[in-house]
Amino acid sequence: MPHCTECWTEFVDGVSRCSDCGGPLTAGPLPDDYPESEAAPAPAADALAAIDTLLGEFPGERAEFLAAALGMEGVHSRLECGDLVQHRGPTVERKGGPIAMTLPVSVFVAGADAERAREVIDSVAADDLVGEEWATAAVESEPAAPAGDVPEGAEPQPEGGRPPVMLLLIAAAVLALYLLRR
Repeated sequence: MPHCTECWTEFVDGVSRCSDCGGPLTAGPLPDDYPESEAAPAPAADALAAIDTLLGEFPGERAEFLAAALGMEGVHSRLECGDLVQHRGPTVERKGGPIAMTLPVSVFVAGADAERAREVIDSVAADDLVGEEWATAAVESEPAAPAGDVPEGAEPQPEGGRPPVMLLLIAAAVLALYLLRR
Protein backbone atom coordinates (compact mmCIF):
# COMPACT_ATOMS: atom_id res chain seq x y z
CA MET A 1 0.00 0.00 0.00
CA PRO A 2 1.36 3.44 -0.83
CA HIS A 3 1.68 5.96 1.98
CA CYS A 4 2.37 9.66 2.55
CA THR A 5 5.53 10.30 4.55
CA GLU A 6 4.34 13.82 5.47
CA CYS A 7 0.85 12.98 6.74
CA TRP A 8 1.74 9.43 7.84
CA THR A 9 -1.34 8.00 6.11
CA GLU A 10 -1.81 4.85 4.00
CA PHE A 11 -3.77 4.81 0.75
CA VAL A 12 -5.21 2.10 -1.48
CA ASP A 13 -3.28 0.98 -4.55
CA GLY A 14 -3.78 3.23 -7.56
CA VAL A 15 -3.73 6.51 -5.61
CA SER A 16 -0.70 8.62 -6.50
CA ARG A 17 -1.11 11.77 -4.40
CA CYS A 18 -1.98 12.40 -0.75
CA SER A 19 -5.54 13.67 -0.32
CA ASP A 20 -4.46 15.80 2.68
CA CYS A 21 -1.24 17.52 1.58
CA GLY A 22 -1.20 16.78 -2.17
CA GLY A 23 2.31 15.35 -2.00
CA PRO A 24 3.52 12.23 -3.81
CA LEU A 25 3.06 8.84 -2.15
CA THR A 26 5.83 6.39 -1.29
CA ALA A 27 5.43 2.75 -2.31
CA GLY A 28 5.09 0.12 0.39
CA PRO A 29 3.36 -0.10 3.76
CA LEU A 30 3.58 2.58 6.42
CA PRO A 31 6.44 1.85 8.88
CA ASP A 32 5.39 0.95 12.43
CA ASP A 33 7.26 3.85 14.07
CA TYR A 34 8.07 7.40 13.05
CA PRO A 35 11.66 7.82 11.94
CA GLU A 36 13.63 9.51 14.73
CA SER A 37 14.30 12.59 12.60
CA GLU A 38 10.57 13.01 11.86
CA ALA A 39 9.15 12.16 15.27
CA ALA A 40 6.27 14.37 16.32
CA PRO A 41 7.35 16.91 18.94
CA ALA A 42 6.33 15.97 22.45
CA PRO A 43 4.04 18.37 24.31
CA ALA A 44 5.12 19.84 27.62
CA ALA A 45 5.85 17.08 30.15
CA ASP A 46 3.73 18.82 32.81
CA ALA A 47 0.63 18.78 30.60
CA LEU A 48 1.07 15.07 29.84
CA ALA A 49 1.83 14.05 33.41
CA ALA A 50 -1.44 15.58 34.62
CA ILE A 51 -3.60 13.56 32.17
CA ASP A 52 -5.32 11.12 34.53
CA THR A 53 -9.10 11.40 34.09
CA LEU A 54 -11.10 9.20 31.73
CA LEU A 55 -13.73 11.18 29.80
CA GLY A 56 -15.15 8.16 28.07
CA GLU A 57 -14.74 5.58 25.36
CA PHE A 58 -15.70 6.53 21.79
CA PRO A 59 -15.39 5.02 18.31
CA GLY A 60 -11.96 5.95 16.91
CA GLU A 61 -13.07 8.56 14.40
CA ARG A 62 -15.29 10.25 17.00
CA ALA A 63 -12.46 10.19 19.57
CA GLU A 64 -10.15 11.93 17.07
CA PHE A 65 -12.80 14.58 16.42
CA LEU A 66 -13.31 15.16 20.15
CA ALA A 67 -9.55 15.34 20.76
CA ALA A 68 -9.25 17.96 18.00
CA ALA A 69 -12.10 19.98 19.56
CA LEU A 70 -10.41 19.74 22.97
CA GLY A 71 -7.11 20.88 21.44
CA MET A 72 -8.83 23.94 19.95
CA GLU A 73 -9.98 24.78 23.46
CA GLY A 74 -6.42 24.43 24.83
CA VAL A 75 -6.96 21.03 26.47
CA HIS A 76 -4.34 18.27 26.16
CA SER A 77 -5.70 14.74 25.84
CA ARG A 78 -4.44 11.16 25.63
CA LEU A 79 -6.03 8.59 23.32
CA GLU A 80 -5.66 4.89 24.10
CA CYS A 81 -6.70 1.98 21.89
CA GLY A 82 -5.30 -1.35 23.03
CA ASP A 83 -1.52 -0.92 23.22
CA LEU A 84 -1.54 2.28 21.16
CA VAL A 85 -1.26 5.57 23.03
CA GLN A 86 -1.22 8.99 21.37
CA HIS A 87 -1.35 12.52 22.73
CA ARG A 88 -3.36 15.39 21.29
CA GLY A 89 -3.46 19.03 22.28
CA PRO A 90 -2.97 22.63 21.26
CA THR A 91 0.81 22.29 20.89
CA VAL A 92 0.94 18.73 19.56
CA GLU A 93 1.75 18.51 15.86
CA ARG A 94 -0.07 15.38 14.82
CA LYS A 95 1.69 13.28 12.24
CA GLY A 96 -0.10 10.30 10.87
CA GLY A 97 -3.59 9.06 10.71
CA PRO A 98 -6.11 8.42 13.45
CA ILE A 99 -5.33 6.01 16.25
CA ALA A 100 -8.33 3.93 15.12
CA MET A 101 -11.37 4.39 12.90
CA THR A 102 -14.09 2.24 14.46
CA LEU A 103 -12.42 0.51 17.40
CA PRO A 104 -13.21 1.93 20.85
CA VAL A 105 -10.74 4.60 21.97
CA SER A 106 -10.46 5.86 25.56
CA VAL A 107 -10.06 9.64 25.88
CA PHE A 108 -8.24 11.00 28.96
CA VAL A 109 -7.62 14.58 30.14
CA ALA A 110 -6.11 16.22 33.21
CA GLY A 111 -8.44 16.30 36.21
CA ALA A 112 -8.27 20.10 36.27
CA ASP A 113 -9.55 20.20 32.66
CA ALA A 114 -12.22 17.51 33.04
CA GLU A 115 -15.20 19.82 33.58
CA ARG A 116 -14.26 22.07 30.66
CA ALA A 117 -13.60 18.99 28.49
CA ARG A 118 -17.06 17.58 29.30
CA GLU A 119 -18.60 20.92 28.32
CA VAL A 120 -16.79 20.76 24.97
CA ILE A 121 -17.96 17.17 24.42
CA ASP A 122 -21.54 18.06 25.36
CA SER A 123 -21.41 21.05 23.03
CA VAL A 124 -20.08 18.95 20.15
CA ALA A 125 -22.72 16.28 20.83
CA ALA A 126 -25.41 18.98 20.68
CA ASP A 127 -24.07 20.25 17.32
CA ASP A 128 -23.39 23.60 19.03
CA LEU A 129 -20.28 24.37 16.99
CA VAL A 130 -20.45 28.15 16.76
CA GLY A 131 -17.31 29.93 17.90
CA GLU A 132 -17.08 30.68 21.58
CA GLU A 133 -20.25 28.80 22.46
CA TRP A 134 -18.01 25.75 23.01
CA ALA A 135 -16.68 27.44 26.13
CA THR A 136 -19.99 28.70 27.49
CA ALA A 137 -22.83 26.91 29.19
CA ALA A 138 -25.55 25.60 26.90
CA VAL A 139 -28.58 27.84 26.68
CA GLU A 140 -31.88 26.05 26.95
CA SER A 141 -34.09 26.61 23.95
CA GLU A 142 -37.77 27.32 24.19
CA PRO A 143 -40.00 24.28 23.88
CA ALA A 144 -41.42 23.69 20.42
CA ALA A 145 -45.00 24.69 19.76
CA PRO A 146 -47.45 21.80 19.60
CA ALA A 147 -48.24 20.52 16.11
CA GLY A 148 -50.78 22.70 14.33
CA ASP A 149 -50.04 25.83 16.39
CA VAL A 150 -48.44 28.69 14.48
CA PRO A 151 -46.47 31.20 16.58
CA GLU A 152 -47.74 34.76 16.44
CA GLY A 153 -46.33 36.63 13.42
CA ALA A 154 -45.07 33.45 11.72
CA GLU A 155 -46.33 32.15 8.41
CA PRO A 156 -47.79 28.65 8.34
CA GLN A 157 -45.43 26.06 6.88
CA PRO A 158 -46.52 23.51 4.29
CA GLU A 159 -47.44 20.00 5.41
CA GLY A 160 -44.40 18.35 7.01
CA GLY A 161 -43.23 21.52 8.78
CA ARG A 162 -40.52 22.47 6.26
CA PRO A 163 -40.43 24.80 3.28
CA PRO A 164 -40.63 23.02 -0.08
CA VAL A 165 -37.03 21.81 -0.29
CA MET A 166 -37.79 19.92 -3.49
CA LEU A 167 -38.40 23.24 -5.28
CA LEU A 168 -34.99 24.48 -4.20
CA LEU A 169 -33.35 21.28 -5.47
CA ILE A 170 -35.13 21.54 -8.82
CA ALA A 171 -34.11 25.19 -9.17
CA ALA A 172 -30.48 24.29 -8.38
CA ALA A 173 -30.56 21.48 -10.98
CA VAL A 174 -32.01 23.78 -13.66
CA LEU A 175 -29.37 26.40 -12.91
CA ALA A 176 -26.59 23.79 -13.09
CA LEU A 177 -27.87 22.53 -16.47
CA TYR A 178 -28.06 26.09 -17.77
CA LEU A 179 -24.47 26.81 -16.72
CA LEU A 180 -23.20 23.54 -18.21
CA ARG A 181 -24.80 24.26 -21.59
CA ARG A 182 -23.12 27.70 -21.86
